[in-house]
Amino acid sequence: MRSDEVYNVFLRRNQPLLRCAVRVDHPVPVFINAQTWEFAQTIRVDAVPADFAPRAAR
Repeated sequence: MRSDEVYNVFLRRNQPLLRCAVRVDHPVPVFINAQTWEFAQTIRVDAVPADFAPRAAR
C-alpha cells in the first residue's frame, strides 16, 4: 500500500453506511450519480478510518 494514495469517498443517499472510495487518479464510475450518491470526503490512505479497506477500493 502506497502512502500517497488519495481517495474520494461517496455515500449512498438512502444507505449512508454504504460507501464507495475512488482513487483521485481514476475516473468516477458511472453508477456514482448525484441522485443516489453524495460526495463525503477526500482521504489519504495513511490517514484512513480503521474500517477502510484500500485493497477493496483498488
